[in-house]
Amino acid sequence: MSVRNSFGRPFALAAVALAMTAGAADAQQLPPAQQIADRYVEAIGGRAAVARHQHRRTVSEMTIPAAGVTMNSEVFTSSPNKMLLKVEATGMGNMSSGYDGTVAWANNAMQGPRVLDGAELKDVIRQADFIGEWDYAKSYRMETVGEMTVGGRPCWNVKMTHIATGLEQQNCFDKENGLLVRRSMKTQGPMGEIQMDVTLSDYKEFDGIKLATRYVTAMDGQEIPSVVKSVTHEPIDPSVYALPAEIRALRPQN
Repeated sequence: MSVRNSFGRPFALAAVALAMTAGAADAQQLPPAQQIADRYVEAIGGRAAVARHQHRRTVSEMTIPAAGVTMNSEVFTSSPNKMLLKVEATGMGNMSSGYDGTVAWANNAMQGPRVLDGAELKDVIRQADFIGEWDYAKSYRMETVGEMTVGGRPCWNVKMTHIATGLEQQNCFDKENGLLVRRSMKTQGPMGEIQMDVTLSDYKEFDGIKLATRYVTAMDGQEIPSVVKSVTHEPIDPSVYALPAEIRALRPQN
């Protein structure tokens, strides 16, 4: 063994040991994902308050600055897995999509009515998971993976894998107040997979729970702001989620 190797090896081994020790210390400092998720529920009003609601109607306004387009959206969701989205877009026509618990569909002026399958179907199933929006442990496998800074505030980054679909996302929760401040995921569109990073802010109380009222979505190199105008939790008639006639026409007849 050369003199250089005889002296260098102990230092190298010491460096490796130090790195391993530091890595273990970092891992120990990360709070368990379940603890972070539980704190989030408390931050938005508590488990009893959140579980009381089985339906939600959200009205929002979204702008796409690069296209000079304003969109007004209305989203209906009901537990456990029903969803309807209706969008009115200036100069682009109306768009809609939904999930009745079995069939996912979309309809817009460019593509017409479609029954969704494959990756698009999985994406809609994840979006329609009403309980999964707050009771993460029932719908996701979770792991705290690190820290981030969002809007100048540090947050815990939690990797979440949706059990029903296998889709992954990362949610970052404010260290100080426990609120969700960023959600990152890959979403599936007709043209393929898109990375979407959503920053959430301006939490306000609706019927006993706090919800974000401002979303900024970073996607395809542009930022798209969205502002929530109203949120209500009154029961939604099941007929709202019925498949439209043009979608029923696409399905095989029994």
